[in-house]
Amino acid sequence: MMERVLADPELLTLFDDPEVMAAVAEVAADSAAFAKHAHNPAVRRFYAAMGGLVGERVAEQAGSRKSAAVRTREAPTVLHELP
Repeated sequence: MMERVLADPELLTLFDDPEVMAAVAEVAADSAAFAKHAHNPAVRRFYAAMGGLVGERVAEQAGSRKSAAVRTREAPTVLHELP
């Protein structure tokens, strides 16, 4: 995933922004602090970009697990039951 971060010039710029990084540190310590920084477009762009990268990675992992289950004829693991 680091390669994708390094390939995104806007994301790299946001990592270099002290205000954005201060907000990220605060939110990391207390997720409720996001409300305090939600008005900042740079902070929103940072989280949107990182969320997109994480989402892509999760989708890739899910796809590789599904492929492995099909290849080995194993059923995928159920993590939880839906109500």
